[in-house]
Amino acid sequence: MAEPLLETTLHDSIHDNVIDIGSKNIGSLQYRYMHMDGNVHIIHANLPKIDARNLSLFDKSSFNFVFMFFLLDHIYEYDIALKESHRVLKTDGSLIGSVPLLAQFHADPNDYFRFTDSALHRMLISAGYSSIQITPLGIGPFTAAIHIVYLSIKPKILRICIAIFALGLDKITGRLFKRDFTLGYLFKATK
Repeated sequence: MAEPLLETTLHDSIHDNVIDIGSKNIGSLQYRYMHMDGNVHIIHANLPKIDARNLSLFDKSSFNFVFMFFLLDHIYEYDIALKESHRVLKTDGSLIGSVPLLAQFHADPNDYFRFTDSALHRMLISAGYSSIQITPLGIGPFTAAIHIVYLSIKPKILRICIAIFALGLDKITGRLFKRDFTLGYLFKATK
């Protein structure tokens, strides 16, 4: 559902040193939509092994990119995590991430917040970021409704059929609804 938006927002070529805070490996969904140069070195800083609020293992200005995909909602002191991500980024480096808005409770190990685009923008400014781009993720009310119960639907074939039906309904009614049914946000900000 979010693939075209991800491709548009993540069109930059990812290069040099990257820290991906919160993901376990390069098999994560977001990597499908990124163009990786041949000389990319990615550190997967998985929680709780590495605390996003304390990246003191890494020197100031160490990374060209910091990734925080679906992470900030799991960190109570998200403001400290954003400031730490800013500290370890090189000048003109980019923070790229996402947050859920309409999502089930999903402790991993905790689940604290949901952020609007306005809140996210203010949070990134407060952490020292500029050139902020925030892209809503989602298509419409029917896919939003299905998203809430998607994993609960059994069997898998029924889940897929219902999702396709919801996508069709959203395509038909797309002009009636705009941003009212955002599932989350993809963001990019520059140091």
